[in-house]
Order: sequence, then structure tokens, then C-alpha cells
Amino acid sequence: MKSITCLLMSFIAAFAPLAAREHHVSSRCSPNIELHDGCRLSLNHGSIIFTDRWEDGEVEITEENGLIVNGRTVDLDPVQQDLVREYRSQVESVWHDAKKIGMEGAKVGVEGAKLGITAAVNVVRLIAPGYDEDDFDRDMEEAEDRLEARADALEKRADKLEKQVDTLKDLHERLKEAVPELERLEWF
Repeated sequence: MKSITCLLMSFIAAFAPLAAREHHVSSRCSPNIELHDGCRLSLNHGSIIFTDRWEDGEVEITEENGLIVNGRTVDLDPVQQDLVREYRSQVESVWHDAKKIGMEGAKVGVEGAKLGITAAVNVVRLIAPGYDEDDFDRDMEEAEDRLEARADALEKRADKLEKQVDTLKDLHERLKEAVPELERLEWF
């Protein structure tokens, strides 16, 4: 898999436009997220699906934690089953948290744009009596502080998400090593 930053940005980029439109993504179906070189991830009707457009391959983790590789159900021993269950849980957790961060990021962006408009309006207010540069500075600093606090909180959540992605990456490698059908797939 490519760098964590690319993965995080893919998640955030996929969900930010949805937040900007105040649209909610169904938990039953999601957009395809390109992870790397044609490998895509989607959540579809309870399944986690990885597809590769170059090799026409597919890996599906079903809602019941079954594993299907290129249309064939893989018989899993108890250790492999536990890894699939844990992997599924981590993917869903990262997906959920990334979606929330992306939506919040879009909202912070909109608030930043509003701050710019407020600054322009307040500059015009300087012409009127009863509103001076001190009022302008106070109003802008208050708005900037609120926005900065939201951005800082969002950054902390993104740092936590990065740690989750590190855990997911390690788990991905463990799963791939434990299941021969996955180990044979160069793209997974």
C-alpha cells in the first residue's frame, strides 16, 4: 500500500464534497476510494470490497466475515477468521472516522470562507460611525480563534486516524501473510 497520507487524503477527499452539500452517505453503499495504482475500496451492502482494475481481481469480506477472492469462497481456519474479523472491524472504524473528519473538514473550510466574507463586510462597516478598527480587530480575532480551535480539534482527530491507519496497515500485512489466496495477489 502507498503512504498513509495518500490513504487519508483519499478518504477525506471522497467525503468532503458530500459534507459540503450536507449529503449523508448511506452505510449500505459508499463511493469507491482509490487506494493505489488501480486498487479500489468500497463498502457495499455490508461487504468490504477491494477491486483491481488492472488484473480484474476482487477481494470481498462479507458482512458475516467471510472471505471471497476472485469469486471463490476461502475456507478460513480459526486464526484466519479472527484476522478477517479484526481487519473488517478496523476498515469500518477507519472508514467511519475518515468520513466524519472529511465532513468536519469541509465544514471548517466553509467557516473559513464565511470568515473572509465577514472581514469584507466589516471593512465596509468601518465607514459607518460607531464601528472602529478596534471593533473590527476584536470581531475578527474572536472569529479566527473559534475557527482555529475547530481546526486544531480536527487535526487531533486526524492524528488519531493516522494511528488507526498504521494499525490497519499492519493488520493488512498479517492477513495477507496468513491467507495464501491473498498473498498471491500482488495488488492487494
